[in-house]
Amino acid sequence: MQVESNLDNRSDGDVALTDVLRFIGRHVVLISVVAVVGGIAGFGVSRIAPQAWEGTSIVMIGRVGNELIEPLPNAVERVGTAGFAQRVVRTAGTPVRDDMLRASLRAAPRGTDLVAISVRGPTSEDAVRYATAARDVMLKAQNDKISDAEERLRSDAASADQALERAVKQRDSWSVYMKGVADGTLKPQLAEVLILKDMIDRTDAQIDDARKRSEKLQRSLRSTETYASQAIDDGAPLVTKVSAGRIKFVAGGLILGVLLGLLCAVGLDMRASAQRKSVAR
Repeated sequence: MQVESNLDNRSDGDVALTDVLRFIGRHVVLISVVAVVGGIAGFGVSRIAPQAWEGTSIVMIGRVGNELIEPLPNAVERVGTAGFAQRVVRTAGTPVRDDMLRASLRAAPRGTDLVAISVRGPTSEDAVRYATAARDVMLKAQNDKISDAEERLRSDAASADQALERAVKQRDSWSVYMKGVADGTLKPQLAEVLILKDMIDRTDAQIDDARKRSEKLQRSLRSTETYASQAIDDGAPLVTKVSAGRIKFVAGGLILGVLLGLLCAVGLDMRASAQRKSVAR
């Protein structure tokens, strides 16, 4: 033939932008068709790809003395630790998809005292079981802390009550003495009276402090200020079907289709070039 393709007349690696544009222009229909077919194939794969289910449990962090047993960020961070995941695996029992559970286990804060714990499973039943196990592990860890803190609080309250009782008895005994001074039964020296008055004033201050501390501790033990962590999902984690990433499958199919179309186009050009060279000889 008299005229050959520009690609044929160039040395190896010497390809201009115009050559690329002409190449794409010659095969745009082929590339587009193969890309669309790839996208359709990706969509079809997304429909039959294995699905996953996600279970979510919400835990309300308990309080001791109206203070959270642990800061909300700490509770969220702990869910992502290897130790927490290991305890969830043990609590979930068998059978268990260890890899899926560990990879998907996560937590997020909700409000000021709520932790949403999410985990995925191959079936809705597994997702519920995993989420329940994660919730139970969180509740046990927090409620163990609450039990210890509440025990210390009760001990402090008992000590405060005893201190108040001792201070009141001491003041009462001195009040009897002062009554004797007032009615003339006792005639102490002036210095003794002044010292006794100072001791009574100090005891009154101690009684006031002990009473305030006792009231504060007793108030902290009320059910409105000290209570255990608890689930607010009524024992039934929320379960949702997780999308198989349909957009990703379609995009992957399109990209694969474009690449395959380019390969086909290159193959056609190479065959055409070989035929032209054969005819030229």
